[in-house]
Amino acid sequence: MSPLSLNRRHFMVTGASITALLATGARAETNPLGPPPPLTLYGDLPAIDHLDLSADGGKIVMASGRGTARSLIVYDLQSQKAAKQPIGDIKLRSVSWIDKSHLLIESSLTSTLAMFSDVQQELFTAIALNYETGKARSIYGNMADYFPVLGSDASVIRTDKKAYVLAGGITRVKYLRILNRFDPETGNASQVDEGGPDTTDWVINAEGGLVARENYRRETYTWSLELNRGGWKTVMTEKAELDYPSLVGLGRSPQTAAIYFNQGDRANRYY
Repeated sequence: MSPLSLNRRHFMVTGASITALLATGARAETNPLGPPPPLTLYGDLPAIDHLDLSADGGKIVMASGRGTARSLIVYDLQSQKAAKQPIGDIKLRSVSWIDKSHLLIESSLTSTLAMFSDVQQELFTAIALNYETGKARSIYGNMADYFPVLGSDASVIRTDKKAYVLAGGITRVKYLRILNRFDPETGNASQVDEGGPDTTDWVINAEGGLVARENYRRETYTWSLELNRGGWKTVMTEKAELDYPSLVGLGRSPQTAAIYFNQGDRANRYY
């Protein structure tokens, strides 16, 4: 029996039933909380979201507003002053601190990637924004040898001297996945690792060292995990047409990786 027919059976009220209810004087109870809210509220975006606390605990960034009036608000907890940076009507995906002045802002758009794929998909982009000056540096947006989108997750690495953005990109030639490190103030990039056309993501430790990377070959539906052991070494492979494993991040020690399985005997578990 389909869910639809099941619902109809459970909520069907016959004429005889109505007559019986009226005869006994039964009536629907009044909702003490009042009428339910309109359905439009369930699809409405929150007025404030994407909150993130700075590494020193002194500032909070948040997204505020709706539509073209959407802005980022940086609130200084000590001075109790706020700075506002309009961002317009974009699909904002995340906002996080890079350092005390710079924010990593990720957004997406539904489009095709010219010369790479003619399939509509959600493409992610990122910028490093100096909220004090309003100056923004695109991640891959101004690199002629790369498509202007992210080829992997973007992350922040903080050292004693400086904080950087690490993100994978897709080259226009051979479609290689390259991991680059970006200076948030200048936008200058330097290569960290060269993957292949099937590389999808990397895991980096707190010092910016390479720990693991994952690959997925669509032609053979093969997912593989590589660990850095003085060079890349394949330590696991899985066959999966759709729900292949996910490289989550660092494991319990700095040189291990955490994997989430989506199917099979290990489904819905972390390893």
